[in-house]
Amino acid sequence: MKIQYKKSLFALTLVSAFIAFPSLVHAAAIPFSVTPNFPTNQIQNEPFYYLKMTPGQKETVNVTLFNTSSKSVTIDIEKATAKTDMSGVVGYMPLPNIPIDSSLKYDMSKYMTVASKVTIPAKTSENIPVTIEMPNESFDGVIAGGLTFKQEGQQTKPAKGQKGYAIINNYQYVIDVITRQNMNIIPPQLSLMNVKASQVNLRNVINIGLRNSAMAFANQMDMKLNINGLSKDNQNVSYSQDRQQMQMAPNTNFEYAYQLNGKSFVPGKYHATINVWADQSSTGKYSNTVNGKTTNYLYHWTFDKDFTITAAKAKALNAKDVSIVKPKAQNNWWIWLIVGLLALIILGLLLWIILSRRNKKDDDDTTKQVNVETEKYEEALREEVKHEVENQHDNID
Repeated sequence: MKIQYKKSLFALTLVSAFIAFPSLVHAAAIPFSVTPNFPTNQIQNEPFYYLKMTPGQKETVNVTLFNTSSKSVTIDIEKATAKTDMSGVVGYMPLPNIPIDSSLKYDMSKYMTVASKVTIPAKTSENIPVTIEMPNESFDGVIAGGLTFKQEGQQTKPAKGQKGYAIINNYQYVIDVITRQNMNIIPPQLSLMNVKASQVNLRNVINIGLRNSAMAFANQMDMKLNINGLSKDNQNVSYSQDRQQMQMAPNTNFEYAYQLNGKSFVPGKYHATINVWADQSSTGKYSNTVNGKTTNYLYHWTFDKDFTITAAKAKALNAKDVSIVKPKAQNNWWIWLIVGLLALIILGLLLWIILSRRNKKDDDDTTKQVNVETEKYEEALREEVKHEVENQHDNID
């Protein structure tokens, strides 16, 4: 049986990073080439190092570096153990942000010896020795890692004082290194670590944590994901996805990020069902149908997991998600205008009422004063008439 790994495991790779910088910058054409030279214990006709070795054996291989430029070039060389990234892709270059799984017993970066930096004169080549060592213990399975070659001084950080956003492209060669002691085939061993609400690049995701604890690749890996709300407030919430052609390195874990694509988290309890198939084979007894096409696989796992998204967690993540369309603040100037006009009208009415009452009081006071004066005048007149009458009586007498 031929052991199948991902092709293009020896390649020129492009590493891009968003950097604070005012313009788009591309690295110049890479000024050197890399050629692996294979020993006699190379397995199959692969373009990367795939070596069969005995326990405790040391093998020195040579990598030819050729400087194609007209000036000397300094090349940084890095060692790494293979890891699986969040997209389900195996990386053979250093990935410091991905933790090493607890099941890893043999870290390939510790079983390779090579210079960390070499300088190649213009238009010349040089063979760089790499010593690969096999652990003393006997085992079935594989150890996987890689060698990275990149030009010294490639920009990875913004220059001081520069602002804005751009993409800095860095080019590097990666040669994968896989060793084994025998051709015994062992199956991958997958398990579910967790299911949880999280974010990637300020966007809401549900992380599905998977672990492969075996010294074997999980190749051609397909995953079918179904998540359903169980609470009163989220019973109508459901997510589903079919993800194909992933791969897991031996003794690694990764958190696959299911993207909500601008949707908000709804708090509550959820149930996740994850089906995973690996290693396509016409003789496989497990099958999966996607878009009407049925494929057979050697391995299959089903995982069920309940998880909860708290109200506080949902609120915090939703507030930070830059892809969620936030409701725009309404321009309510006309409402305030109406309120202001009503306030002026009411104030005017109050002033009119107050002034009206004051004027009425003044009129009432004036009328009362006139009445008093009139009464006094009439009383005086009556007294005068009375007095005149009395005088006339006295004259008659």
